[in-house]
Amino acid sequence: MDTSETRLRLARHNAVIYGVQDRIEFILGDYVSFVNAYISLPKREHTAIDVVFLSPPWGGVEYSSSPQKQQPGKVDNTDLLPADNLSYGLERIKPLPGADLFHLTRRITPHIAYYLPRHINLQQVSALLPEASEADYLEHGSQKKRVEGEEKIEVQEAWIGNKLKAVTCYFGGLVEGQEHLFPS
Repeated sequence: MDTSETRLRLARHNAVIYGVQDRIEFILGDYVSFVNAYISLPKREHTAIDVVFLSPPWGGVEYSSSPQKQQPGKVDNTDLLPADNLSYGLERIKPLPGADLFHLTRRITPHIAYYLPRHINLQQVSALLPEASEADYLEHGSQKKRVEGEEKIEVQEAWIGNKLKAVTCYFGGLVEGQEHLFPS
């Protein structure tokens, strides 16, 4: 889902290249409006949403003025440290604060890939999941799946050369060892 027909055309083109075009539904529209409309439908009218890849805007022009500790020629991943003056908080994500966007999405699927800035505050990301005692079950459509133990998050770094560009945080059945969370 995207608000841009051009980006959707590019996504369709990539799906054809990888041979998965028949397994993806492309929707032109506003994501937040879509999710709110979806969750307002009676459960019997829900179509299963397997996975959501969230790639929201990172807060406009303020993002480009965020601190960058890395210097050319040096590999430095200290941008991942949660120091207040170096990290990028989830509250700066647009159109909703990042935690709100995550929890809204979690109402339609537990399987989320969340594309975030390289210097995101990972303590805030880890706080997105409830404590293990509260996470006994995750709802997926009309099914509930038992979570064995504490749910984990997997973080993948995206590097270009020696520069960390972004991270993708995986939740639910997208995390290695948690595949059992996917419905059968």
